[in-house]
This record gives sequence, C-alpha cells and structure tokens, in this order.
Amino acid sequence: GIIANLFFHISFLSQIKKSSNAPVLYGGSVTHENVSGYISQGGFDGVLVGKGSLDPINFLKLIEYAGKV
Repeated sequence: GIIANLFFHISFLSQIKKSSNAPVLYGGSVTHENVSGYISQGGFDGVLVGKGSLDPINFLKLIEYAGKV
C-alpha cells in the first residue's frame, strides 16, 4: 500500500544519505496535506514540490505546515 511504499522510499533515501554528503530530497507527490508526514519520518533533507506548487494558496499552506514540523 501507500504507507509501505513510503517506508521503502524513506529507507532507501536514508541509505543514500549515509553513503553520500549530497543533500537528499523526497519528491513523491508532496502536497500541503502530506508534507508534515513526510518530514516527520526523516531520512532526507527536504522535499521537492511539483504539482503541489501550482496552486498558490495550497503552496503557501505546504510551506506553513512544513515549518511546523
């Protein structure tokens, strides 16, 4: 399911981060509705927002919610 997939990706990103000094970003359909969950899982340095940035109001919400984590 979606949660198992998320944990797989976060685990994979964590392994990359441990073996490299490069910043690691998660970019899998990040929206204002799920950004807090992604960030709270850790294992990466930030998120790469695609479609979630097209609506200015929702993008501002995304930034606000990300800042609260």
